[in-house]
Amino acid sequence: MTIIESVRNYILKCPYLEDLQKVNVNFLPENTDNCSIEEVPNQNGSLTKKFLDGSSEREFNFVLACVFDYSEDSQTNIDSSEFFENFQEWIEDNDLNEIYPQLKDGLEPLSIAVTTSGYLYYVPEKMDRAIYQIQLKLLYAKEN
Repeated sequence: MTIIESVRNYILKCPYLEDLQKVNVNFLPENTDNCSIEEVPNQNGSLTKKFLDGSSEREFNFVLACVFDYSEDSQTNIDSSEFFENFQEWIEDNDLNEIYPQLKDGLEPLSIAVTTSGYLYYVPEKMDRAIYQIQLKLLYAKEN
């Protein structure tokens, strides 16, 4: 199982995603209430530490991007922000309780964290929907 597949399976357990139509990988449809888990490049690759025994500590950076309704109506936009506040709290609670994605043999999750709060990323020309995203990081150990 790939890391992004493990992350997707993990995020699908979030209770705040129940109302969404679909959680994709590296693909975000235009219609509202869809999300995508998208890999984000690391400046130095995934390796953060290398140990003498050949094992290493690595990170997987990704975003959860979502298409939500968008309008002049403040409540519509507040609802989108609330989703990301709840999602961030869920991630933080899971990290505190050491609830992590199930990774393949040879990889051990160490932590998962939100690296930016949820934010408005892009508004298409129609302006009836917008793309919001939140950035995260999965830290894991890799055996030699």
